[in-house]
Amino acid sequence: MTYEELNGITKGERLLVFDNGQWKPGTFERFIPGADPTMWFAFDERQQHPGGMICTKVFTGQQFTEEYWNKSCRDKKIRQLSEEDLNEETLDRMKVGR
Repeated sequence: MTYEELNGITKGERLLVFDNGQWKPGTFERFIPGADPTMWFAFDERQQHPGGMICTKVFTGQQFTEEYWNKSCRDKKIRQLSEEDLNEETLDRMKVGR
């Protein structure tokens, strides 16, 4: 994900975030400005059981320059779901609706 794409994320957008060694799907809630910019992110797995965290802070690295982000951080922390991932989610929702 490029710096421009990162800054263009809107509430409710589905993303993958690298967390504890693996890519995990979830929903973007909002950015939190400050010295260490973060975003509120709702991981799917944490929504599926009682007591799970509703959202968690994810450090975005937006405090770095666009040039740094595009070269060094681009695909290491946040990425968009692939067409395959989105199709799978759609099929799962269709199964639940039956």
